[in-house]
Amino acid sequence: EMPSHDPQRAAVENVIARISRSPGEELTMAEMARIAALSEYHFIRVFKRTVGVTPRQYLIAARMNQAKYLLAHTELTVADIARQAGYASESMFCMTFKKTQGMTPASFRLGREEKKE
Repeated sequence: EMPSHDPQRAAVENVIARISRSPGEELTMAEMARIAALSEYHFIRVFKRTVGVTPRQYLIAARMNQAKYLLAHTELTVADIARQAGYASESMFCMTFKKTQGMTPASFRLGREEKKE
């Protein structure tokens, strides 16, 4: 049983809160470590132990969730959604989306629309 006031857990939660606020913002590992007030190496280890995935994997998942929300609930183009999710290029976004979600952003959106009917 972890003590409720675990400074490392609190540090990780600060970073998670920051990611949740705006997943699409550029956030380097160094910046995340600074928010957590830990060295980069130590931060990555603590984060993975606490959350179960690396900070990078967590950030990508948060960005994909934001993208899925936008694909399902807005008429924004895939290029606009890619930008909002923090990707400089639409192709990089589409590649990451397909790798993590098992389908393209376009087919995700299409599947959502078929379910609505």
